[in-house]
Amino acid sequence: MVHEIATYADGKILEWKWSSNSPLMPKLFWTSCYLVDQLLIDCGAPGSVEEMNAFLTSLPPDQVPTQCFLTHAHEDHVGTGSLLVDKWHIPVYAPPESIERLLQGWSYRAYRKITWGETGVIGFSANPYPGDTLSTEHYSFHILPLPGHAPDLYGLIEQDQGWAFVGDLLQPQYQQLFGRGLYNPIDPVSEDIQILRNPWRNCMNSPRESRRFRSSWHISRFIKTGKSFAFG
Repeated sequence: MVHEIATYADGKILEWKWSSNSPLMPKLFWTSCYLVDQLLIDCGAPGSVEEMNAFLTSLPPDQVPTQCFLTHAHEDHVGTGSLLVDKWHIPVYAPPESIERLLQGWSYRAYRKITWGETGVIGFSANPYPGDTLSTEHYSFHILPLPGHAPDLYGLIEQDQGWAFVGDLLQPQYQQLFGRGLYNPIDPVSEDIQILRNPWRNCMNSPRESRRFRSSWHISRFIKTGKSFAFG
């Protein structure tokens, strides 16, 4: 297994990403979670339990997560939830419509086991989102529904900082930068906020792309111009 750590926003955001290194995979296939002010956003794949536990153990006490927010209930975003709840006693917040599914856990087909781990998702008890906002010591995040990639996809928007954590709304081929400047070393496609706000962009041939644009526009209403960034 392979894992890496990167930081953004002058160290305020830590990205922990993991991939299986199975010889059956033609290339690494990453899944990421983010640590911001002791808030963990998503928690990786089932196959990353050992690495996630080692990562949490390595953190100074004042950086260990005190809560976890799940953007949606896909195995590569919720896979270590049972570790967080049962061993670390970290409360996990999840889409209300996914609470029962997370409690039951699930398996998946063999080809996905190569990528995300053999065990499947081990059931755990998650809490529904606490409302329309989620707060840490220093930041306040808006919780926004962003259906498209998944019907239960939600994002976290920190309006004052210009941060958008949007799960898999932004696939690699669609990664977008909202505003000017760049923390992420990956070179995403830059989008002007004013262009995003143009309602005629809603007129797209593909319903999926139309949903993706509507979600992007929804985010842009919360993002101020300047250094604003979307993390997928």
